Amino acid sequence: MIQQNLPFVPVNSTGAPASYCLSVVAKMLGLAPRHFIQLLSQHRYIFKRNPNEPWEAYQSQVNKGFFVHRSLPIKHNSGEILPHLQVRVTAKGFHHFSNLALVSN
Repeated sequence: MIQQNLPFVPVNSTGAPASYCLSVVAKMLGLAPRHFIQLLSQHRYIFKRNPNEPWEAYQSQVNKGFFVHRSLPIKHNSGEILPHLQVRVTAKGFHHFSNLALVSN
């Protein structure tokens, strides 16, 4: 069996499934974050409902276990705390993307 030299992926010690933001995954894969996000969008892994809204993963990709969504509390200038959705790549998704030809360029 041939062993691949994959980048180091930290292990989450809390017992919760590990997930990483898109820019961190891009850096672990040796890509520019904007380029990686553009590739994910072009290949229909993620999308935006509106230009000013955060990225979301297609449900089919969430079902495959490549992505999860996390809600983060964001405090606004008015003092109001509102949830902000963030798409995150799972360890399974990281391994999937590290093996794809689209990120090996």
